[in-house]
Amino acid sequence: MEIKNCRVCGSSSLEIVFELRDVPLAGDFRTEIDQKNNFYPLVLLHCGNCFVLQLRDSVDMSDLFSNYFFSSSSVPNLVSHFRKFSKWIVDTYQPKKILEIGCNDGVLLEPLAELGVEVYGIDMSTNITRLANSKGLNVRVGKFATSEMGWIKEWVDEVDIVTVSNAFPHNDNPNDFLNAVSQILSKQGLLIIEFMYSGDLKTKLQWDSLYHEHIHIHSLKSIQHLLRSNDFFVLDVIQLPIHAGSLRVVASRRPLEPSNSVSELLAREETNGLNKLDSWLDFGLKSLESIETCISEFNKLKQGSRIWAYGASGRASMWLNACNMDFIEAIVDKSPLRNGKYMPGIPTQVVSVESLENAKPDYVFVTAWNYFTEIRSQHPKFTGNWIVPLPRFSIF
Repeated sequence: MEIKNCRVCGSSSLEIVFELRDVPLAGDFRTEIDQKNNFYPLVLLHCGNCFVLQLRDSVDMSDLFSNYFFSSSSVPNLVSHFRKFSKWIVDTYQPKKILEIGCNDGVLLEPLAELGVEVYGIDMSTNITRLANSKGLNVRVGKFATSEMGWIKEWVDEVDIVTVSNAFPHNDNPNDFLNAVSQILSKQGLLIIEFMYSGDLKTKLQWDSLYHEHIHIHSLKSIQHLLRSNDFFVLDVIQLPIHAGSLRVVASRRPLEPSNSVSELLAREETNGLNKLDSWLDFGLKSLESIETCISEFNKLKQGSRIWAYGASGRASMWLNACNMDFIEAIVDKSPLRNGKYMPGIPTQVVSVESLENAKPDYVFVTAWNYFTEIRSQHPKFTGNWIVPLPRFSIF
């Protein structure tokens, strides 16, 4: 469904800043090579009124999440991040009861429970929820929205903290989402959101993270506008390295004094022109240039060379399809949920990490470039070359 007005503020002041031909859903893996994918437009808009970035076209959430092939606990960096996050939450706020929305396999809920917190989780994906339940966690399948608050309130009642990590941009109605949060959060409660930061999206040219499930992308200024219009007040903001650059925003239902980090980051955004249309038009042009560079370089390398890829994430789906990389022999991934599947739109099979050592390709294209340092350190015996596409195309 194509929007005509901003999902956040309702403004019609929307401008296209980046556009690709139709691409498949990043998580639409196939069990057979000849299975067909559906393709959708991928058009990024900038709102001139509230400064949020958003995709023009919405895809039904059940198509995106009913069967999900990403398990957070299969990524060591994420496990480490969420263990540190859980300790930070408990040390800073001493909550007794927490609800996590988009909890995946319980990678955050598990350490929170170990620290004595009563935890609840909601996730759209049936298969991922089963993984969380197998750990003894109280997680249910469902969409978090005001229309669902009857059964959610009966199940959870009221909580001290609602947290959502890298799943907040997945909802296509952020105002309704926040309305639902206010119904389950205590008056003194806090909302903690972690999301990909548009500042890092821009500086690192992360167009490859703009797949269909990331419906809206925020700066601090745009998330503050959204939260304030729904009677939430930003109290704190922390910049994080996870997902190649994220923000952790803490918001309250009460107008408390914010930390200095809020005004400082807002000032940097203003100085850098982060929220201006011209900045994002420039981002769009440079992103298309990075795609053309990749196509050109691989046209040279693929002649007489064997090329694999590493990391069957959404970023991989974007690169392989935008550059029509049907010459990639295989793509390595640690997740057992993806192993043996075929990449969306491209006839490339996902294989185990162990396969790389035996295959000895000439080049490995690190689509999960944000984890490159970790990936390279895990393969000291690999004698081929590593290729990293961003922030600039490089061969190691």
